[in-house]
Amino acid sequence: MKKLILNLLPYIFSLSIGVFVYILTIVFIEDAGINNLMVNIASGLLSIPLIFISYELVKSACDSKLNGTILEHINQSAKHCMIGVIKDLHQLLPPKADNLEDYLRQTKHEIKKNLTLENFDISPLLEQKNTLDKLLVGNKHIDLVPHDEVHALLSVSREIGLLALQLKKKNQADDFLSNSVFNLLAAINRWIDSLEDGDTISGSHFFELKDFEEESS
Repeated sequence: MKKLILNLLPYIFSLSIGVFVYILTIVFIEDAGINNLMVNIASGLLSIPLIFISYELVKSACDSKLNGTILEHINQSAKHCMIGVIKDLHQLLPPKADNLEDYLRQTKHEIKKNLTLENFDISPLLEQKNTLDKLLVGNKHIDLVPHDEVHALLSVSREIGLLALQLKKKNQADDFLSNSVFNLLAAINRWIDSLEDGDTISGSHFFELKDFEEESS
């Protein structure tokens, strides 16, 4: 909206000049020839800006609709990726809770107790990290996404990378590993909290974990 107003200011100024010239002509100029000339000038100052104002308004409406579509695509891509992250985490941290909120808010002690490294492959999580990075880094439309959401997604990507480093040690008893998983779950929670009301995943605190598994399949 601010950009639209700035774009319209020159045309509004021209309109004001046109109105001023027209009033000045009607009130003070009695010579028919000069009067007609000034009226024509005023008409130009009025008509041309009106054309450009109409163009800017139509362009703004189209851009707004396009930006909404782009933002929806980015949000859906992020949601799909995050569902993948949660699903992949199930292999490392099997669900013991009934819903997503409880799963994401496990304590470090609960995480350390429930962790299982047997046959766990970090590759799918790293693929999700790469997808997030491509979505966020170098995306010319990323400014459309609220800053809190972008920051939360970047935190998730960072925590996945740190978790991968800890998993190289293959030490389930290592507090650093459970802390890393805890931080990743917290980052996912921050992303959910950052979503605006009405978003397709808002209220996911109350989704059951099986819903995520079904949607990602």
